[in-house]
Amino acid sequence: QYTGAGKIYWTDANDAYQSFYGLTNASVTVEKGNVALELWSKNIFDTSYNAFYFQAGDLAGNMNPLVQKGTPTTFGAKLRYTINY
Repeated sequence: QYTGAGKIYWTDANDAYQSFYGLTNASVTVEKGNVALELWSKNIFDTSYNAFYFQAGDLAGNMNPLVQKGTPTTFGAKLRYTINY
């Protein structure tokens, strides 16, 4: 799965923005009988991007940018067992 986000402007003045970025995710599932094993990964290529941005004022009246970085590569597994009645 590939998802992309276009240029995102973070301020009304359009002076702070996130350029286009794309994320690639993948999963594979193997099933046998009542058991399923899924292996998954998100942001496979470890794309660096900003997930959130805002400006906060300090006591002196200065505006400071605060940025939350996007999640780096993650991976995991799911094991599922189905009970048939």
